Amino acid sequence: MTGNKIRNLTIDEFYVFTEEQLDGISDFELLILKGHILVEYTLNCYLEAISKDKDSDFFKENLSFSIKVKIAKHFGQLGSVDDNLIKELTILNKLRNDIAHSLSYKKEHLTELFSELSKKSPSGLISDSKNSQQERFIGVISFITGAIFTAYKYYTNPEELKDFI
Repeated sequence: MTGNKIRNLTIDEFYVFTEEQLDGISDFELLILKGHILVEYTLNCYLEAISKDKDSDFFKENLSFSIKVKIAKHFGQLGSVDDNLIKELTILNKLRNDIAHSLSYKKEHLTELFSELSKKSPSGLISDSKNSQQERFIGVISFITGAIFTAYKYYTNPEELKDFI
């Protein structure tokens, strides 16, 4: 799906899109990689929304994920208003980099990600250790992409948020 299509999704359509992309993946490393891509898509939309250049296209910019996170931290609200997701984004990127450089992930990075997001969602899918690792990780990706995509909509179409707040 291209940037244009993602940008134009409603919040409900985006949730369906995310679910369709993650549903049925049995390989956990693939789930991490695909989840990372979905988070980067939402981060691209968010950065475009806060950019002073209304023609910006972060889907085409040649910026690393970590640089995009730093831009969001310093110029956006993800480091304050929107649940301070910077730490979680950084840990998610560590997981992705683990796979990119060694074809496997470090369990401590996954544990740290679950721990950080459990603080924000103490009674949810992520914090319940009875849920499978895959279910919990899908919960992580859903939480992060949901928060960032909603922040994107706040800047681009606040009217759409009436049903969510």
